[in-house]
Amino acid sequence: MKYDDSEYYFLNFETDLDNEAANTHIGMYLAWALLSGLGNTGDAMNDWAPDIARLRARETTGGQLLSDRCDGKLTSDEFNDEGNAFTAEYYEKQFHHDYARVFDSQIPSTGHDADDICSVPDTWANFDQIKPLLDRRLADWRSRRPTVPRELSLVGDPPAAPPPPPPPPAGPAPDLAALRAKAERGDRDAWFALGAEYITGAHVPRDFKQAADCFEKAAQAGLPEAAFNLGVCFQNGDGRPQDPKQRLRWFTLAAEGGHGQAAYFLAMAYRQGEHLPQDFVASNALMMLAQQRGVAEARQAGVMAGSLAESTALAAQLVEPGQLVAVLSARRRKVLAGQADTGVERFKHGPNAKPASAPASDAPAPAAGFGLRHVALLLGAAGMVIVLLAGLRGQRFVWLSWGLSLVGAGGVFAVGPSLGVRGVARVVVTALAALPVVGSFVNLWMVLRWAGRRSS
Repeated sequence: MKYDDSEYYFLNFETDLDNEAANTHIGMYLAWALLSGLGNTGDAMNDWAPDIARLRARETTGGQLLSDRCDGKLTSDEFNDEGNAFTAEYYEKQFHHDYARVFDSQIPSTGHDADDICSVPDTWANFDQIKPLLDRRLADWRSRRPTVPRELSLVGDPPAAPPPPPPPPAGPAPDLAALRAKAERGDRDAWFALGAEYITGAHVPRDFKQAADCFEKAAQAGLPEAAFNLGVCFQNGDGRPQDPKQRLRWFTLAAEGGHGQAAYFLAMAYRQGEHLPQDFVASNALMMLAQQRGVAEARQAGVMAGSLAESTALAAQLVEPGQLVAVLSARRRKVLAGQADTGVERFKHGPNAKPASAPASDAPAPAAGFGLRHVALLLGAAGMVIVLLAGLRGQRFVWLSWGLSLVGAGGVFAVGPSLGVRGVARVVVTALAALPVVGSFVNLWMVLRWAGRRSS
């Protein structure tokens, strides 16, 4: 039986994704199943042991394994009886929904569904994000799985297999009462250990709300590992509502405390512009930080071209103890104000591209403050009124009319660029402003534009 096939997806690609991208989500499920004991390891002709060892060592990803070993196809041959029973019930009905939920911030909305779901990078960091949810789905399924008592089995039918035993605890059960008492006295490591007990369910029933509460107390006390785990809770909706901003907040605090994976997730958020301004310089700096902290995914992701010098300088600031949050906050304000080069335009259009933060040559310049050119503009606008109030006749009337019009034309020519009037339009408007009567209306029009810019 075939559950899924990467060929279904890459035949529909409308964007520039590589065919390998179609293996990612299927491969993540395969890797999780094999590492969870659901693989068909009993078949000598289908020995998964070497592949499982490579997965445990993280020498390959599920997507790569699906491509190399399974030709992109997920079939019943890959699973044992329990794995097939769970996959048949869960994979088609719910896996894709869960996958989209976990990676909502990484999945674009292009209108091409196959492309969108395949856009998530095939990394172990992403695997670690979806694994807790898959573990919970399996545990819930096992708790609901019906069993047939022996005395009710039909004659000739094999007896029903007993339900699988729960996974053995990783070690001796801790004294939870003593651990909580220690946590209540302000021990952040005890809060974190208590949260780990509730999130894994090794010695107590799983309780994601309790786990998130414990992680938050430890994170507030400054434990980077707890801040990272709390960020994951906000990402997956485990014990906390899904909230991308809270996720990024706690990842940032974890990264400031020295957490490598948090720095990597932040780097990817800046690279993709996930609820943050897209900023390749900040992304590269954080990626360098994650690489220094030994994150394998960061080495695989590399850095974006075009802004290495700025990224290296920013990374030197981020590595200073206690400075990461302040430095990133200050940079984000500059990027939003258009005062910092993000490197995005240089990456897209080459090293000579104008930074996105710099105004284009034909864009209106900001309106300048009040000066002589604006006085000239006002005189030109009031020219006809001044002439009429002066009560002049004959040659004097003509000379004053032309004089005020020329003064106004000089104001129009000087102020024009700051109001978006450039090139041929600037010459034509200036010529019209130099004519008596007509010039007054042209100057008035320019005065109104300038006043509008000032008020906005």
